Order: sequence, then structure tokens, then C-alpha cells
Amino acid sequence: MGTKELPTAELELKDMRAHMINSEGRGIATISSLLNISSSHNWTSAVACFRRALSIAKCFAKARSTLNQSLCLILMHMRLLAGLEVKHRGALHLCFFSASLLSFVDNCFPKDIPQTYAPLPRPGNEGEVIFRATTAVTKAVVYESDEPEFNILRLYRDAAVTPIWEGTTNILASDLVRHLIKGNNLDIFKTWLDRTIQIVIGSVGAAFPTTLRSAWAAIYQRLDYNRSNLAATLADGRHIIFSLAWIVAGILLIRDAERDGDEVAMEIASRWVLGGRDGVGEFALAEVVHASKHSRHQNDAERTNWDCRVVWDVDLPKDPVVTGYRTGTASKL
Repeated sequence: MGTKELPTAELELKDMRAHMINSEGRGIATISSLLNISSSHNWTSAVACFRRALSIAKCFAKARSTLNQSLCLILMHMRLLAGLEVKHRGALHLCFFSASLLSFVDNCFPKDIPQTYAPLPRPGNEGEVIFRATTAVTKAVVYESDEPEFNILRLYRDAAVTPIWEGTTNILASDLVRHLIKGNNLDIFKTWLDRTIQIVIGSVGAAFPTTLRSAWAAIYQRLDYNRSNLAATLADGRHIIFSLAWIVAGILLIRDAERDGDEVAMEIASRWVLGGRDGVGEFALAEVVHASKHSRHQNDAERTNWDCRVVWDVDLPKDPVVTGYRTGTASKL
């Protein structure tokens, strides 16, 4: 079944009556509305599994101590948790943004959109193109983010079923690339994204839109140059899908931070867009990662304190000092 074999059942059809529901080769397109609904359940479940696993890991960190020091405040462990918090926040915004587009495309777009609302595409063809592209990048991010190293068997089993139903990351990337370079879809997507980046100015300063524009220009140039060379574009499919996910999620994170001026939300948006390390930057195109490595003027002490605020929502305690290594004793090595 699907792209990963799952030996749960075997179905054999012999001499059965069947009826064509559309022209040959258009079966998936005909039932796509049902698949979209099922997909929304899948990506929501994946994000929920990610959140639950991360919460369990944080509870364990609070209860565990090593070298007479609390694991929850050991800097290396806290930075790992902070990175996962940033990745989850981006995945969560993609999840709900895609769910809202599903509702609007299937029904109708709202007439009066609040100023702080997420940047919606226009109804019609633009909405259809953006919805399909956005759902693809959402799936790539949320399914990649199901961290197996948490070793929580039930969550792992629940999350592992999504590639069977949705397809592997390669399948999602292939579908996205084919969709974008088909007809004028890339130009439609560019129109929406250019308009969306333009509104990301507000109180966040020039660094955010400048970085987003540079990254998007690199992605668009790559796709536009290879419009007629599908094989070459597909070869970069995984990097392209995560690069687009990085841009769309970055925009959503910035809009969320602008909405109420929350400091932690702004720090997460900064780490995602300007940091070059958090989020899904490790999977993006090299040009995108380079564009995102914007100087933030943040020293080690400031970053460590922000790690603590992102993970535990409090400033890093100054006493006792947690080092994460033995102090006051000779090394055993």
C-alpha cells in the first residue's frame, strides 16, 4: 500500500464490475477533495505528535539531573530543545495556514480580512495554486519533524503511518516541483509571494524582508531557469520544497510576532529567518541558507538566555551556575 509496504491486508480483485468516474488518468484529480481533507487530519496529527513528544522530553529534562546538575538547564540540552521549539512553531503555523486555505478554497474567501491576518492569496486560480503548493511544504515539514529519537513508541507508530498515506518526502517534492513549473503556476506563486513579502515590514525592520526577498529570488531563479528541464529541477526537489517551507513559515512567524509584539515570538521568527540554523534551514538550498545568515548581534550570553526563554518561558537563572560538566574534580581521562 502506498510508497511504503504495510503488510496489514491483501486485496485481490478478479472479474469485478467497475465504472469510470472520469477520463483515464484523472482518478486522483477526481477524488482530490477527499484526499485534501484526509491530509489535513494527517498533518495536524503529525504536529500534535511532535508537540506531545517535545513536552515529554521537557518533562524528563526537569526531572532528570546529571553531575548534580538539572538537565533542563544544561546549555547543550537546552539549545537542542530550543531548536525543536522553533521548528515546531514553524510547523504549527504552516499547519493552520494550510487548513485555513483548504476551507477558503473549498468554500469561499472572507471578504473582510483583519489587518493582522495571515497573507491570503486571492480567490480563484491564485488560491488554488498557492493552496496546493502550501500543503506540499506543510507535509514535508511536519512529517520530517516527527523526531524518532524520542523513542516514544506509540507516537512513533502514529507518525510513521503518514508517509504511507501521503508519500515520502521525495514524492511530495516531486509533486510540488511538477505543480510549480506547470503552465504559469510559478508566476502566480511569485505574484502572491512578492505581495506577501511586501507586507512583512511593519515594526520588524528591514532585515526580515531583505532576507526573504534574497532567498525567494534564489529559489525563483533556480525554478525559472529549469522550467524546461524537469529532470534537473526534480534533482533539487527536496531542497526546493524545504526552501519554500522556510520562506512561507518565516512569513507566518513574522506576522504572528507583529500581531501582539510578543518577545518570544519575535525571537523565534528571528531564529527562523535570520539565524540560518534553526527551523528547516539544514535542508534548504545553499543560496537560501546563505541569505538567511544575517548578522543578529547576539552574544553567547544573550543567546543562552533566549534559549531558556524559548524553552521554559523564563530568564536563565544566574545561581546556581549549570555547566554540564564536572567542576572541582580532576578529569578521569
